Amino acid sequence: MRGCLTWFFVLLAVVLIATWATFLVGSMDILYAVLAIELMGLDGGGVGFVGALGGVGAILGSIAGLVLVGRERLGIVLTASAVMFGASIAAIAVAPGPVAAASLLVLAGIGSGLTYVGAQTLIQRLAGDDVMSRVFGVLQGLMMGATALGALAVPIVIGLVGNRITFAVAGLSVPIVLALVGRAIITGDRLDAGRAAELRLLRGVPMLGPLSGPVLERLAGGIVHSRHPAGAAVIREGDVGDRFYVVESGEVDVSVNGTVVRRLGRGDGFGEIALVRAMPRTATVTAVSDVGLIGIDRGPFAEALGGQHRSRTIAAVLVDDRLAADISRS
Repeated sequence: MRGCLTWFFVLLAVVLIATWATFLVGSMDILYAVLAIELMGLDGGGVGFVGALGGVGAILGSIAGLVLVGRERLGIVLTASAVMFGASIAAIAVAPGPVAAASLLVLAGIGSGLTYVGAQTLIQRLAGDDVMSRVFGVLQGLMMGATALGALAVPIVIGLVGNRITFAVAGLSVPIVLALVGRAIITGDRLDAGRAAELRLLRGVPMLGPLSGPVLERLAGGIVHSRHPAGAAVIREGDVGDRFYVVESGEVDVSVNGTVVRRLGRGDGFGEIALVRAMPRTATVTAVSDVGLIGIDRGPFAEALGGQHRSRTIAAVLVDDRLAADISRS
């Protein structure tokens, strides 16, 4: 019972941070105009420029979020990125000039992007499949409401404390919230060393590498481990394909029409042709030594690649290359 309560409060804390960060994003939609016109002396066109700076930072933060995959202490990263987001906004209140303010906006955007990806990834890690859809449904509703409330709150705060102090109030609200729930997030990160190794293995597969942290976390949560002795056939040519495999340990031989066309080792994947092309297995894969594999079922595999254009492209090119190579060698 105590463990369930701990899990619930950690998940609630992550949702709260994600919601509050979105509240700040909504506030910034109005504060961009205040910063551009009132504090930086730009005209109306400058509002778009200032907003673009924050957008560039958010993109950089989201890209940087790729390194979060497989981290054993994701809670620390989430809290640090949220502090970076809020502190950068707060520092605009004392920025000495436009260049400093612009730099702080980019930093705030990076913190925002990292916070969003970190929260999404940690929720994937904490919430099981039975509650995940409900958690994300609640989160999306809260985030939409928070964005609107953030925009509505700015004129009120400006009327009370003025333009510059509003940036300090908005930004410092994030560290204040973190002071209440940050410890729970940091101590509640439950990724063990085994899962971290699985995530790093999946990230090393070319077609899975471009996937976002949350998507990879979800894939890792559903993988199936299997072991096969030397000489055992893992898949057979002509069988129905229902799973994609990654070699965790040992080696396997891939043969077409009885001819070995390649040998695969740790980190190599196989079985994607039948899943991508919706066709029977085109090769037989046999364990050379005792081999450990992790498998991803057809449904999660197709869903993950379906949401990432680059992954689909890499998979399609790989399938074409392997089919052509197998035909020429067999």
